[in-house]
Amino acid sequence: MKQILLSLSLALTLAAGSALAQAQKVNAVRIGNRIDVTIGGQFFTSYRFEEDEKYPFFFPVNGPKSGGSVTSMRNGTYPHHSSLFFGCDRVNGGNYWQEGLERGRIVSVGARVVQTGGEKAVIVDECIWKRPDADALNNRLGIIVRRVNEKVNEFMEAQQPINIEAIRTHIYTGSSVNVDNNGLIAWIEKEIPMLKVSAGTRQHYWLLLDRLKAYGKLTAWHDLTVENIYKWDAWLHNLANVNSRDDEGTLSDGTIHNYHKHLKA
Repeated sequence: MKQILLSLSLALTLAAGSALAQAQKVNAVRIGNRIDVTIGGQFFTSYRFEEDEKYPFFFPVNGPKSGGSVTSMRNGTYPHHSSLFFGCDRVNGGNYWQEGLERGRIVSVGARVVQTGGEKAVIVDECIWKRPDADALNNRLGIIVRRVNEKVNEFMEAQQPINIEAIRTHIYTGSSVNVDNNGLIAWIEKEIPMLKVSAGTRQHYWLLLDRLKAYGKLTAWHDLTVENIYKWDAWLHNLANVNSRDDEGTLSDGTIHNYHKHLKA
């Protein structure tokens, strides 16, 4: 996978779901490298973002009756699990869930409390998915995140429903994100030679890129929607079905259809 640095704005909303909790105040306060949350004066959880951790996480997460944590910090069976967290392995050449810190980290750079003292507490955090030599995509995603936040804040201030299409338009209108309509293709071409993979795997990537160019509908970053990726996958799978060449068949192994077929087997 490509060596990139991801920057995501992670909005964490802690809402009290029960009628009892809704009748009590939910408070959040930052203390050093954590944010403590209480419900009705009783400690509920801490959002932790220490510098030496793999990713931010919540611990403990206390139950409503016993007051004891329903999660463990870590255990021998799953040492890479830290209570309640968000992480992902094997992303663009890094690992943001397992392995050591040098393989990738989700680093908090802006945890803050934006709402407290009512029926819910809202914690907003901007996190960088950090790896060495992986800055380009992070800068691009940083622009997207900021523009998404701008539009969402507009809706919230106006007390209007969030409109996804309006957000999408705002992201790419007057933004450097979409200056190059072939930006995605050019970026892939640049990254493939730098990947630490076998010659056979690299050849497979070049073949996949050729098919991506032939498809012609995934050329810009904003083309990467779930709907468009499903259409690309269907096109690629159909190409393998109508072409008996070995390289086409190999490509079909990576489609969503065959991936799940292998899982079932």
